[in-house]
Amino acid sequence: MKSITTCILSMAILSTALSAPALSQSNPSPFVGLWQMVDVLDGKVTTYAIIPDGEGAYTIDVSPGFINTCSHVDGAGKITFGKATHADGVLTTDGAKIECSDGQVTEWEGNAYSYDPVHDTLTVEILGRERPGFTVFRVN
Repeated sequence: MKSITTCILSMAILSTALSAPALSQSNPSPFVGLWQMVDVLDGKVTTYAIIPDGEGAYTIDVSPGFINTCSHVDGAGKITFGKATHADGVLTTDGAKIECSDGQVTEWEGNAYSYDPVHDTLTVEILGRERPGFTVFRVN
């Protein structure tokens, strides 16, 4: 059942991201699109869908296969971000939260995403935490 739920969630995020406008004259943001990374702790793929909200900000949807901070066996939970805004070449979220299915909640200041045009990647920094950044790769 968990695999079916994960598959459905991934397909929903993928279809949302694929319907987002591609980089063009009408959408000059390099952040918009579907991005993925492999979690070094568990080897699972995490997908980020960055979608403009039409008002100058962005929505970031995340689909992890497993959330390491969730203490129970299945690692089920949801990651949510506050509104993301773009300034000085960095996309920054206003807060972030992990809600585990067992009720455990972890909150932090947010994430900062820096675009690398040479490699077409994003470097993600977790704000307010002493943890190295990580790289996500464009899927579309």
